[in-house]
Amino acid sequence: MTKPLKLIFLLIGCFLLGWAVSTVDLLAVADLLIKLGYGFIIILILYSSVTWVDTIAWKNNFKQEETRQFNMWSLWCIRQIGEAYNTITPFGTLGGEPVKAQLLKERHGLSLKQGMASQIIARTTFLIALILFFIPGMYFIIKSDMISEKIKMTCLIAMLTLSMLILFFLIFQSAILLE
Repeated sequence: MTKPLKLIFLLIGCFLLGWAVSTVDLLAVADLLIKLGYGFIIILILYSSVTWVDTIAWKNNFKQEETRQFNMWSLWCIRQIGEAYNTITPFGTLGGEPVKAQLLKERHGLSLKQGMASQIIARTTFLIALILFFIPGMYFIIKSDMISEKIKMTCLIAMLTLSMLILFFLIFQSAILLE
């Protein structure tokens, strides 16, 4: 990308940031932060811990010789950039994955194939872990007297459907690897 184009995007980004900040009631935000108190710091620590653990897990998706090309800080920064794209794009949690792969290619010389493969593995392991979080949640939903039977059945069907789709995705990946 050329320097003038980068400058234009920087200026547009600064303008949009200024506009976004000007539309927010900063006094209300400050009041909410004061109400949160130390809870805000706890939330930041927990979220930071999650992002670092996710980065460590992502690093383990690469071959040993590939991991010598980058350090944890660089990988964490790439992850944060990708997550920012996930937040601003209409593609949900998939918009930033190609960005992460491209950054791995540009900054560390990995191929797009290596970068995307690591993202697919990371996303699959995340989805499998999500199923493990569904199970206790479903237990509490089923045991609850406050939730109707119709909602309980809908939740159970949704969990089973999503779990089966994740299993099919895993089988699909395994079948491709065996070819």
